[in-house]
Amino acid sequence: MKLSIIVPDQLVTIDGVVVSGIDLSSLSPRIRVVQWDSVKQKGHVEFDNDDLDEDNEFMGNSIITELSTAMTIIRDAAILKRDEEAETPLEETLATYALLKRRAKVEGGIISGTYGPLWTDKTTRDTIADLIAAIEQDMIDPPINYKGANGFVQLDLATIKAIAKEIAQHVQDCFTKEMQVLAGIENGTITTRSEVDQAFA
Repeated sequence: MKLSIIVPDQLVTIDGVVVSGIDLSSLSPRIRVVQWDSVKQKGHVEFDNDDLDEDNEFMGNSIITELSTAMTIIRDAAILKRDEEAETPLEETLATYALLKRRAKVEGGIISGTYGPLWTDKTTRDTIADLIAAIEQDMIDPPINYKGANGFVQLDLATIKAIAKEIAQHVQDCFTKEMQVLAGIENGTITTRSEVDQAFA
């Protein structure tokens, strides 16, 4: 099972299915985003101070002690709520559902043909923008040390801008997809959550 928790948006997704209205108060207030893959037993956690867990994974990391109980509560509540909502007519909430799907897709990361896995959450986007500005204003000199999904790398300005461009295009594609889905909801060609899921797949 793949579990994603985006605390500022009060958003939980389970295997790509968005579940809203889950109480996230059991999570530490320091935590902003949690990604967890129960098959691989790996994930990462993002804090309000922009720090990530040391190894970009929970296994062997002390953060699991803080998160395990809260994540179990959230996971079980989200599974129950998802199953309950699956039995409810959803046409009137499809636009909201599409909004939540877009937010989850924006923050869910991408696989770049050039650079491999890339994080696309807001903190990452802000950090990359800050790095570009700092280099262009001669505040720091490239290459810079940067920790991405595959660990530490050294990046020059051209590479940072290329990565920023791919991430920006991903974000724009997500908004474009939401616009298309909303048009489909309005004209009646999209009438179920599963069709929204397929559109964002």
